[in-house]
Amino acid sequence: MRQHLLARTGPTIGAAGVPGNPAESLLIEALTGTADDLPRMRFGAPPLPKADIVMIENWIRKGANDN
Repeated sequence: MRQHLLARTGPTIGAAGVPGNPAESLLIEALTGTADDLPRMRFGAPPLPKADIVMIENWIRKGANDN
C-alpha cells in the first residue's frame, strides 16, 4: 500500500503517476528519458522496450489501480 501511495503522491518531487494522465506522470518521463531533472530509468541498463512503456502508459491512463 505504501508504494501505491507514493506513486500517487511522490516522495519529494511530485507524483510518479497521475492516474488517467500518463503525459503528466514522472514515471513515464523517467522511462522515456524526457524528465528534466531525472535520468532515464534503468540507469546503467538498457531502457525498457517501447511495448513495456506503452503497457505502463495504458495502466496509468486506466487509473493506475493496484488490483
